[in-house]
Amino acid sequence: MLRVRSASSYQDESLPASIRDNELRFDQTIGPIRFTKLESDYYLSSYSARFESRAFDDFDADACLIIRDPNSFGARIVKAFEAVMPGWENTFGAASYVDPLRAPLCDDIRFAKHFRYAYQAEARFVWTPLKPVARLQHHVELELGDLSSFCELIAL
Repeated sequence: MLRVRSASSYQDESLPASIRDNELRFDQTIGPIRFTKLESDYYLSSYSARFESRAFDDFDADACLIIRDPNSFGARIVKAFEAVMPGWENTFGAASYVDPLRAPLCDDIRFAKHFRYAYQAEARFVWTPLKPVARLQHHVELELGDLSSFCELIAL
């Protein structure tokens, strides 16, 4: 079972500081241009493109999933989301690490992160409703089945 959180739920004060964030807003000012808030909540699931041992402490984690075949994993997670939430727009991509005081602007707030987190090398699955929704339910649970043919669980 995989829990996919709504972007609005990442503001929860009980989350570790490295996870807690306002995923619906990224303030960046370049001259007269201000890039700020999204009109709709969305669901996201984040992954790191590289193994970084400090992530265990940063994310208050005692395990990680090593994904040996990203294409198989991606197909599985997209299919599982579609099974419980049909008809949503799905996007996958790398986070854009941005200095909020300098150009260039990030094209998509859903993938914008402050450049102080660049070491995380984050990639995201993002699901957006076809019509804007101010606040979605806290999370969606996805049944992914057996992942052992292309993933390995590492527990401390």
